[in-house]
Parts: sequence; C-alpha cells; structure tokens
Amino acid sequence: MPATRRPAARRTLTPEQAAKLLEAASGDHLAGLIVVGLMLGLRPGEQTGLRWSDVDLDAGRLPVEVSLKSERTGPRVGETKTPKSRRPLTLP
Repeated sequence: MPATRRPAARRTLTPEQAAKLLEAASGDHLAGLIVVGLMLGLRPGEQTGLRWSDVDLDAGRLPVEVSLKSERTGPRVGETKTPKSRRPLTLP
C-alpha cells in the first residue's frame, strides 16, 4: 500500500448545471448563499459558516476561517478542517 493516498476526484458543476442551479434558486431565501458559493468555490460547510462580520466589502475580501460541522451533539461552527482551507478570498 502506498504511503499517501491519491486525492479523490473533485466534483464540479458544468456551466450548464450552475446556470440551472441559479435559475432554480432564483427568489429563494438562500439564493445569495448559493451565488456566493458558486462564485467563490466554497464547500457547503464553509458557506454555512460564513458570518456578515467576516465580509469586508470595502476591501472586497472574504476570509474563510470557519465552517459549520455536523457532530453527534448537533451543529457546531469551528475552524476549517486544515490550515490550507483557511484562506482570504477576493469578492468578484
């Protein structure tokens, strides 16, 4: 058995799938979350861990530092899984 595992294949939406998702979400109360997730490539836990206090509209930055995790005791907001996951993103 090799010492390291090969990374899992990444699942991404095609442009057509993304357009269908945006159309389906139009008018939904979560539409903004879906748009931000698509535009920035956020994982679901990172999306649901976002806080308005993290958004810097003047600088056009959004730091990804926490994510919502599902645990036996219920949902919990905590640091992202790995240090590499914590990153500043530029808002489009």
